[in-house]
Amino acid sequence: MDTKKRLFFITPIGADGSNERKNADAIIDNVLTPAFPDFEVKCSHRLNGSAIDNEILEHLDEDELVVADLTGLNPNVMYELAFRHSIEKPVALIALKGTKIPFDISHNRVIPYENSLGGTSNLADNIKNAAKVALEAKYIENPISIYRSVRKKNIKGNSERGELLKEKSTLYAECYKNGVERQICIRNDGKATARNIRLESSDIDNDPMVDLMGRSRLPWSELHPGRDFSLPITICHGHNRRPEITLIWDDDCENDNRRIQVLDLF
Repeated sequence: MDTKKRLFFITPIGADGSNERKNADAIIDNVLTPAFPDFEVKCSHRLNGSAIDNEILEHLDEDELVVADLTGLNPNVMYELAFRHSIEKPVALIALKGTKIPFDISHNRVIPYENSLGGTSNLADNIKNAAKVALEAKYIENPISIYRSVRKKNIKGNSERGELLKEKSTLYAECYKNGVERQICIRNDGKATARNIRLESSDIDNDPMVDLMGRSRLPWSELHPGRDFSLPITICHGHNRRPEITLIWDDDCENDNRRIQVLDLF
């Protein structure tokens, strides 16, 4: 029974006899295979099945380790790397010296190598070290995993804020008659206690026909959910204006909550 782990090599392969093919074979035979004796090393041009695309995706999805050569920024290589990044599994990146690494993955470590005997020798040691780190990591860091982590935190934060907002206090004022007297009734329709309740209105302050006699009761210390309190107000006969008021209060979510509304005093 074959108990070897599997390593898939993503690389430009080119046509038979091309420099790309020679470079790919040299890295497989002279670097990866001797550096990882406990792994079965595969590459797309050495697969034998009839459905090569499916085999490649299977290796990208299931193999314990992927090594990607970014030399030349080959489109197939970048596509396969993105697939591997999306499932957040170990990857080691290499590239021929002088390769300009795209900004999206520039923060990931890319091992440079030289196309020489000494260069491949150093490459083997560097890949082994990078692979060890990747295989032992509890969290695979790449552009996609970082985005997902940030998004998850934002969603959690928004969810927590949403739950908090559900517990906010909500104040509402209305004027009603009690016989010949009028009252401004302030009610808490929210789910949290409102504190330090104030009322501001330049319309009332500057109107000689209106006297908010209950102003001395403010600020109101606290108002529990579903409760209300009233402020007496005197309005001269013939008054027909509708003043704008601002209710201001604090609660556990926020200080200086504000609600602006127009009162019907008659």
